[in-house]
Amino acid sequence: NDEGCETANTKKGEEERDLEARANRCVRNMGSVGTELHYAEERSGSTAGANLPAVRLVVTGFGPFVNVPENPTQRLVERLRNVQNTADAARRSPRGKTLELVHFAEVAHCEVMTTCARTVSKRLEALHAEFDCCPSALAGEEARQEPFKVVYVHLGVNKCARQFYLESRAYNEADFGCPDESGWQPRRQRILCEPDSSLLQTKTTSLPLTEIVDALKARGFKVGTSVDAGRFVCNWTYFRSLAIAEHSNMLERRKVAATRTQQLDVHALFVHVPSVEQMSIETQWQFLCALLNEVSRAVVRSSSVCEGSCTAMLAYA
Repeated sequence: NDEGCETANTKKGEEERDLEARANRCVRNMGSVGTELHYAEERSGSTAGANLPAVRLVVTGFGPFVNVPENPTQRLVERLRNVQNTADAARRSPRGKTLELVHFAEVAHCEVMTTCARTVSKRLEALHAEFDCCPSALAGEEARQEPFKVVYVHLGVNKCARQFYLESRAYNEADFGCPDESGWQPRRQRILCEPDSSLLQTKTTSLPLTEIVDALKARGFKVGTSVDAGRFVCNWTYFRSLAIAEHSNMLERRKVAATRTQQLDVHALFVHVPSVEQMSIETQWQFLCALLNEVSRAVVRSSSVCEGSCTAMLAYA
């Protein structure tokens, strides 16, 4: 009857307003991040909250390599892991609180990798195999109504840099100026030997870098974009990760064609940070916290409130 329809419409409108308000609060909360990541209490089990975009961050770093005895990314990832472990301990506390990065994102994994190209390739394959999957399968829930976004953000150290650089692309070329930690030093070799591939082949991130950089500049950080990540392990990592993400999305598109339901959307990003001589580790930590939040914010904004979710992986070299 008309009264029943009116009641149903009113309830639906309230849920939609609640969803929008909760999403807006999440975005505002990201602006308050300081020297530590802010974690929120477990969100309520409302229908509106269940449809918010999900962002999962997978963060990796690199240890020392030739002429870089102290890699700041290793310290950053280890610190991030400590924050993550603190959140995990809180989940198990008697108080029953679930702590997570902002409201719609979480750091799913932190790892420091050896600065060795072939080892990196194996780890990237393993990480993508673990995290490039539908979250509903992980949680034992019904299929989500919006795609789950996984973002791999790889950070590398550039000892000559005086600011942060978000890399927009990677080249299919390995031309190491020095050996990696395994002693391997390829010169002008293709990273992926696919049909019709060449050393000039590039792969580009799908993330809105201009939006992210502008937001980070507004926070006071010295940061810009770059179109050349070098030809060492940083570029190797980025090209491989972009290629795997591209493959995961291709498989998802094929599934969507059959099911009409998208469940996964994978991204990758590489960011170069300065050495500790050029910029203090505390400033770099503050940047990392802001970066995680701005990447999450950009991913959410690239979708409607009820479309898109994302898992982000930060890697450091």
